[in-house]
Amino acid sequence: MMRNHYQIILIFFSVLILIQINPNIPLVENQAKSIQLMYQERNFSESKSIQVFLEIKNDTDFVTHGFPGNGSINNPYIIENLVINETYNYGIKIRETTKHFIIRNCEISANTWGISIYEAAPTTVCIGNNLFNNNSFKSIQILRTTHTIISENTFENSYYGSAIDLLYSNHSQIIHNQLLESNQAGISIRKSPHTNISYNNCENSSISINDESLELYQTYYVEGNLISDLEFGFFLNIKNTIISEPLYGKITLVYCQNVIIENLNFEHNSLSIFNSQQIGIRNCHFSSSDYYGIHIDESGFTNITNCEVQNAAWGINIDYSTNNLIANNSLHHCSNAGIGFFMVENSSIINNSVMNNDIRGIYTSTSQGLFIYGNYLTENGLYGGIEIGSTHYTEISNNTCLCSSANALELRNSDFLTVKYNYLQAAPSKGVHGMYISDCDHAKIFGNDVFGFKLEGLILVWSRQARIFHNHFKDNGDEAIGIGPERCSFHRIYYNIFENNNDGGGSSQASDNAQVNLWYNETTQLGNYWSDWQGEDSYQIGGSQDAEDLYPLTTPPSKTFNPEPIPSIPPQLPVDPPLNHDDAGSGEDAGDSFEKATPIVAGNYTGYITTRDEYDYYKISLESGDEIQITLSSCECADFHLQLYNPGFQLAIYNYTSGIKTVSYNITYSDDWYVVVSDFYSAGQYNFSIDVQKNDTITSTPPITTAPPTTSTPILSSVNVSFIGYCSTVLFLTLNLVLLMRYHRRRKQT
Repeated sequence: MMRNHYQIILIFFSVLILIQINPNIPLVENQAKSIQLMYQERNFSESKSIQVFLEIKNDTDFVTHGFPGNGSINNPYIIENLVINETYNYGIKIRETTKHFIIRNCEISANTWGISIYEAAPTTVCIGNNLFNNNSFKSIQILRTTHTIISENTFENSYYGSAIDLLYSNHSQIIHNQLLESNQAGISIRKSPHTNISYNNCENSSISINDESLELYQTYYVEGNLISDLEFGFFLNIKNTIISEPLYGKITLVYCQNVIIENLNFEHNSLSIFNSQQIGIRNCHFSSSDYYGIHIDESGFTNITNCEVQNAAWGINIDYSTNNLIANNSLHHCSNAGIGFFMVENSSIINNSVMNNDIRGIYTSTSQGLFIYGNYLTENGLYGGIEIGSTHYTEISNNTCLCSSANALELRNSDFLTVKYNYLQAAPSKGVHGMYISDCDHAKIFGNDVFGFKLEGLILVWSRQARIFHNHFKDNGDEAIGIGPERCSFHRIYYNIFENNNDGGGSSQASDNAQVNLWYNETTQLGNYWSDWQGEDSYQIGGSQDAEDLYPLTTPPSKTFNPEPIPSIPPQLPVDPPLNHDDAGSGEDAGDSFEKATPIVAGNYTGYITTRDEYDYYKISLESGDEIQITLSSCECADFHLQLYNPGFQLAIYNYTSGIKTVSYNITYSDDWYVVVSDFYSAGQYNFSIDVQKNDTITSTPPITTAPPTTSTPILSSVNVSFIGYCSTVLFLTLNLVLLMRYHRRRKQT
């Protein structure tokens, strides 16, 4: 019996050596059966229960735990016949070993990882004929361990992670495993080239392969895998193809171009597209137990239309991609979001139905140039209808968002947003906010209906320079608009309708707790309509700043909905004109710092600001007793700022109001003073005039100069570094040559 035992082990490690010599040879069925000979039939009388997890941190731990074998290639350590029910930790955790070992005939149920192996030596690991049940995170995790064999295992109910997860573990063999009920990819292979994935059977689970280049993808061997009794369709580098036959349980496209996938039904599974261009997905149904329904990564010009996706964590998820269209789809009952974007540019989400998703309807992060138009969203859980984070230059328009437990729109850390013509309504006394806006500068918010939310209709915190006009706020439990308290200034609020907010108009229908906000249009001298205004004097705004609407309207202003059709091409990111400015007749762009300020004298000037050129600095020589008056004008949409700094680079006076800006200041000492024009809102031309009147001399102590910031000079330039590296290399080679000559001289002497 012992002799047979050693023969079986010898056969197994002979196969390992063969794989190492030629890693491109897959384990076909006869080879897999040879490995299977090593596995004994389970003998439950030999099994023992371990209530805590098994941890092996080095080679000596195999001996400490008393496992048979000596760790050699012919006599590996055997870990077998264990029943592990670990309620809060790993089942088996093995780290940084060099000995050969086999894990076989075990039953493992753990709250996190079933088996986790990290940096074991190449060709030393085999995991076979085990049963994994109810492992919450990953059943088997292999990290930085090459030439691993995982064969003939059964996986049941891996709820929150992969059944088998390989990362940086190349030349591995994943063969003849049975996978049942995994909510993410049943088999996940990441950056593990030359891996063989063959003859695995995935019921209600899937296979995911992800690497960095076409050349690396071509090293994988994928053969005979079944996804819910259909073939796993792994397509690499195909072009000009239509896939419409119901042959596949899951489809993965890698480095493909001009492919259409249409009229398919993916029960319990998903579609993945990596590094591909011009992919069309239309008229497909996804009822996915996978983490994604449709997953797009590092691809461009993907169109997803007229599809239904349900029961995934993310219905449609797009990462690191450009120029995508998501239109006329139905996304519902997903546990995280119906649609998710991360690092996406110039893409559109149009006319989708997004309903009953557990956390949010539409989510975008770290993206720009998006167009979110005409979507219908209802009952999307914890974070509500549309959640935007770190997403700039984006338009959210003509959407309908109905909610009962969260915010209709939640916008964070995003600049230059346009939010217009949306209909936002809460179930009676349930939805939290109509719009929650945090750390978003330069937003334009107009034409929206915001009705019936439990708290504020619109709340602004840590945001600046929003224009809020032509909106209708009605029946919101707290104020229609709440601003502040900190870093929440320079907003313009005008032409809005405030109707029966704050419990029907308590002390005020709005609240302002920050400085320098205007509740009227300064140019037209028109404010907002307040249903509780008494018809005399100004309307008092609640909050700490004693703000007021100086020009309340006697009748509601007309509100026209957007008559424009859906554009055929989504809006692109703004492109700045070249910086060939002629600011103040200087023939170039004005300086962007105090030390680079452009010299001027009293007179009339023209300048230009862009999003890449946000500051123009000018300096003018003034004498003590002068009175300077500066007037700045531009189109209303530009909204430039005007500032005057003294010779110590300290702010003397400013004007941040809208329309024509004027500042006047009595000069208290003779020196260069600085005029600064700045803008954070949009690009455009501005005009300014400087008038200097001579008055009686006023003496004052000059201010202490605050030195402008300087740029440090690197100690070594790139040329110096390269030269030093070159010299070091020459010195190293010379030293080695000397040592080699001395070595040969000594050999001759002996």
